[in-house]
Amino acid sequence: MKKTCRNHPTGLITALILLSAYLLAACKPSTANPATVTARAQRVIAQATDVALQMRETTLLDEKQATATAQDHLERLARVSTWPIVLSDTFDDNVNEWIVGQQTSEYADASFTIANGVYHWAATSHQGFIWWNRPTIPTVTDFYVSVDFRQISGPLGAYVGLKMRLDEAGNYYLFSLRSLGDYSFNEYYNAQWLSLIRWTASPAFRVNETNHLEVFTEQGHFSLFVNGVWVADYDDQAISSGVCGLLVGMDDAEVSAAWEFDNFELRAVSTADEIHTPAATTQP
Repeated sequence: MKKTCRNHPTGLITALILLSAYLLAACKPSTANPATVTARAQRVIAQATDVALQMRETTLLDEKQATATAQDHLERLARVSTWPIVLSDTFDDNVNEWIVGQQTSEYADASFTIANGVYHWAATSHQGFIWWNRPTIPTVTDFYVSVDFRQISGPLGAYVGLKMRLDEAGNYYLFSLRSLGDYSFNEYYNAQWLSLIRWTASPAFRVNETNHLEVFTEQGHFSLFVNGVWVADYDDQAISSGVCGLLVGMDDAEVSAAWEFDNFELRAVSTADEIHTPAATTQP
């Protein structure tokens, strides 16, 4: 398994530190004659300049590679977003049979409504939980899935996102975001939680606004996007296929939150049969 996240080069900062160190070394008190001191200072300045230029070249190369990587992901995203549509839902009605109404469990009390062109969720926790829903939908292997969401109320630490490749054994992947401005990627496999990408800050997240999530996967390679910006890759082939849906969660007990979803879309090269939908589970 491999994770690839964006990096921010720090080569120029390092070069400045090295330059300062060289200059300080050259300025140490010395009993040598002025000509020797001058020659030493010139050598130090030349060495520091060379280091700075090398570090600058490295920084420019890193930035160029990062730009090329991001462009490659956008090109791949454009390609997979033309795959055949499995389901596209603007929530003008409930033709796709999402769960609606009131639900209660040992983890939380929740309500789900489809009205005014959005899928509205509200929950009050009894303990840490994840609650997820999905429409009537087939299983997929390689897929592209996306959704718009907005947190209306509740703690900044509440999370919301996409659930993917839920299989008959109850295994699945989660791509989650919090209003704190960070994301995570987790796997629930053989009744165990695996943190594939721990909570990581992303400037792509828009606090108190609608955010757009996208994920595509081909042969176990996942690419994650927030508001059209690639944020991470991860390779994992433990779960080969399953269904996709939406999720929310909170870590604390006796807190309430509400969310709205819109424009859910799933694309895939091929599909299989539908599988059963379990109930809410504990959080990762």
